[in-house]
Amino acid sequence: MRRVDPLFTLRLRPVISPLAPWSEYDVAHDPGVVRDLIEDLRDFAEPTVLRVARRPDVEPPTRARGLLGDWLCDRVLGDAPRPVREAQWTFSENAAIWGKGRALLEAWEQCENGTWMVSLCARIDPSRVVLAACACVRDALGAEPSTERRARRAIEVAEARCRGEATEDEASFASAEAARAAEEWQSSTAAPVAARNAASLVASAASSACLAATPTADVVNAAEGALEDAATAVAWRSGSYEGRSRRAALRTFADLVRSHVPTLLVLRSYVSRPRRHP
Repeated sequence: MRRVDPLFTLRLRPVISPLAPWSEYDVAHDPGVVRDLIEDLRDFAEPTVLRVARRPDVEPPTRARGLLGDWLCDRVLGDAPRPVREAQWTFSENAAIWGKGRALLEAWEQCENGTWMVSLCARIDPSRVVLAACACVRDALGAEPSTERRARRAIEVAEARCRGEATEDEASFASAEAARAAEEWQSSTAAPVAARNAASLVASAASSACLAATPTADVVNAAEGALEDAATAVAWRSGSYEGRSRRAALRTFADLVRSHVPTLLVLRSYVSRPRRHP
């Protein structure tokens, strides 16, 4: 008899091991069997992703389409595995093109643009987003003149705010002072244009990161602005505006964002209620 390839394949991968290999879990021909296999996954000691895929050459039954994709097996979310929704990479057209069709698990682990990643963090603890932005601006500050204390002070206050050690008024004041520093650097004639632009942009980045720590701020929008200004500051300082230095800075920021916002938290923020089937 001719061998019939299974319609569905199911694979598993632990979340906390970035880019770990997938292991085969099972195969099935019937959507009902796939549903049972999903519901059986309730006893993992650590968070695990189940990926349900179909044979590319066969259109699955309509009732099977809700089973395809990634499922998060995580006791924190309850006993039943939860489907992971597709992320919308809305920061820019380039981000949308890059993210289209990518599973969130690999996309978060592989993305090389910190700003794009921050745009996905609307459901993440705001303090983590603020701390990620602060880490990126600190990296961009590098060896900026020590006389520019207002940018560094803004970052320190934002971080203290996340620890509950600074007030809203202190954060608002520090953000405003950094913004004033950005304006002063921009209008200064005491340094070359590239140096002025770099100092102005990094101060603006610090202002945005600190603003993100205030209760009324749009945290994601402010963090995006902080990372964009910080990356452009690095580019101006290196003399390759919008070139390799900027892209390299955004890659560094991507790693810093991941260090403050682990993959598991991102997946948890994108899970849906378990799908119900007749």
